Amino acid sequence: MTRLYTGFPRSTQNMPKAQRATITIDGSPTVELDFSCFNIRMLYHSERLDPKGDLYRPETIFPRWYAGSPRTEHKKRVRDLVKEATNATFNTSSRGEAIGAVHDIIKKCPRYVRDVVYSIEGSGESNLLTRIEAAHPELVKAGKFYPGTDGQWDVMTVGGRIMLYILLRFADAKKPALGVHDSVIVKAEDAKLARRVMTEVYVEFKGCKPVIK
Repeated sequence: MTRLYTGFPRSTQNMPKAQRATITIDGSPTVELDFSCFNIRMLYHSERLDPKGDLYRPETIFPRWYAGSPRTEHKKRVRDLVKEATNATFNTSSRGEAIGAVHDIIKKCPRYVRDVVYSIEGSGESNLLTRIEAAHPELVKAGKFYPGTDGQWDVMTVGGRIMLYILLRFADAKKPALGVHDSVIVKAEDAKLARRVMTEVYVEFKGCKPVIK
């Protein structure tokens, strides 16, 4: 089983979150419910661990920059970098491959984000991975970083199945739902149902409760 990510410009997967909020279904307003820290939370739950807060831990990764009280919009973009770099560790076969992936991620970032990495924090691709590893010792010990083909299959396939089963539950209920990455867009009137279904399906797969925003 694989997950389909469409690449054409008008795809909902390429829409900014603010634009997705304007989507209507049958003329009705919608809400988007999102699994918080989906991939990394699944890995922690696989180890029967259930840490709280922002699991990507950007303030731990870049402590000097965060101590300077950066602007809110800059915090979001830097967190996005940490999230992408962390996810790269779960989807590569080796640390060397992950370094290359992180290099490409940083290269696409705005100038101020690159300044955070290289100038303010004195970091770089390899050091950034070292910081991420230090922030997640339990996952490193469990072999979740740079897992090779089998580990990649586990994360992507389980995540894909969770999303598929959620959409199948909505189809069975004859309710419209749109899957976008790790979130579900439904009619506002179906928000409570969506939250319940997302929780039930996730628990069936992982045995722990998710965090849904």
